[in-house]
Amino acid sequence: MGSPWLRSTWIGIPRPLRFLKKNAVPFRIVYDPKGDMAKAYKVEAMPSSFLFDRSGRQRAAHQGFRESERVALETQILDLLAESPPDSTSPDSTSR
Repeated sequence: MGSPWLRSTWIGIPRPLRFLKKNAVPFRIVYDPKGDMAKAYKVEAMPSSFLFDRSGRQRAAHQGFRESERVALETQILDLLAESPPDSTSPDSTSR
C-alpha cells in the first residue's frame, strides 16, 4: 500500500483512529497502543514526523505541524527520496 518509504505510527488514542476512518492515506499505519515508539523517539507533540534515509539513519525530526513549514518539510522528504540507495557492498552498509 503506497510507498515503501512512507510509514506512520499512531499512539493508541481514538482521535487519529477517527481521522483514519474518514480519510484514506497512501501509507501503512502501524498501531502502537502502548506508545513504545513515542517513548523511544521522545514524541512531545502531535503530529510528529521523523525522516530517515535509505540506510535507516534518522536525518530529521519535526514536532507539530505548521503550514508555514510545509515547503521545507516536503523539500527534505524529496531530497531524501532522491538520494541513491546504499551500496550493499560498502563497509558502512554492513555495520548498521
